[in-house]
Amino acid sequence: MSDSKKQVLGYACINMGFSERPKKQRITTNRTMIKRTFKARGLAYASELALQNAKDLKKILVWNTENDINFFRMSSGIFSWASEYDIK
Repeated sequence: MSDSKKQVLGYACINMGFSERPKKQRITTNRTMIKRTFKARGLAYASELALQNAKDLKKILVWNTENDINFFRMSSGIFSWASEYDIK
C-alpha cells in the first residue's frame, strides 16, 4: 500500500489494557488533583504527578509504536493545574 493511502489507526487518550491493571501497575496520564489538594500540597506535588504522567506517556507511545498505532490524543490533564503556575 502506498504511503498516501496508508490508514492511520489510533485511539483517544486511554489504553484500556494499561488502565485496567492493578493500581500499582497502572500506566496512565490522568493523575490529577482537586484544587484543595493543589493549594495544600503545592507545586512540588503537582510536579510529581506531571513527571509520572510524562513517564507513563513515554511508555504508552513506545507501546503504540510497537503495535503500529500512529495516532494518540494526549489529555490536557497531563500537567495538573497548569494554569495556576508558570513553567520556565
